[in-house]
Amino acid sequence: MFHARFLLLAAFLLGAPLQASGDAVTDTIATLDPAITHVRLLGQWKTADAAGRYRAIIRREPEPGAIRFFVQKIADSGAIVASTELTEVRTDKLALSDYTVEIDQFGLTLFIETAKDGAPDVTYEVFFNEDGSYTFQPASN
Repeated sequence: MFHARFLLLAAFLLGAPLQASGDAVTDTIATLDPAITHVRLLGQWKTADAAGRYRAIIRREPEPGAIRFFVQKIADSGAIVASTELTEVRTDKLALSDYTVEIDQFGLTLFIETAKDGAPDVTYEVFFNEDGSYTFQPASN
């Protein structure tokens, strides 16, 4: 019994794949990238032809202080309609402290709050367009 537990612990610590549980959801969750640190549903969207929800995904990068921030548009059918990376977050090494969302008749807007030691806090606003493009800028208020 002790030997089996030791082998299981060693496999986990060394990154060896563990035996499948037989439950598809559990097995899928077990394969998620460990660098993904955040997944959040942002709200719903609807057009004349389709409906779904937005979600945010944040992934920690090996480079100190670097993260990648993605926003996905997912149809109710489960299909990913769009996956957009906010490249400014990674390239400018923004230190996110929080973010909020607003969804209205114009679409999705994110308000991203950043904070760095010794630097003033900055809020950015991100406006998403139907074609998948976005505008990333310091907040205007």
